[in-house]
Amino acid sequence: MVLAAVTGVVIWRHDEQAYWAVIGGVANGVASKLLKKAFNEQRPITALGQKADPGMPSTHAQSFGFFSLYASLSCMYLYITR
Repeated sequence: MVLAAVTGVVIWRHDEQAYWAVIGGVANGVASKLLKKAFNEQRPITALGQKADPGMPSTHAQSFGFFSLYASLSCMYLYITR
C-alpha cells in the first residue's frame, strides 16, 4: 500500500521534491534497520512477548522525525524561493 502511494505521488508530481522525499524515506528505513542492529536494545518487559526484534530506536519515532525534518526543510525552501 505504501509502495503504491509513493509510486502514485512520483508519477503524479514527478518533480525534484517528490524524488527527494522517496530517497529520504528509503534512506530513513535503511538507517532505522542498521541502527536497530547496532544498538540491539531489548524491548521493555511488557512488550517482550509481542515482537522479537530490538526496540531501540523506534521505527515510528524515526519516521516521524524524518517527516517533520522534511516538512520543515520544504517549508523553508518554499519561503526562501518566493
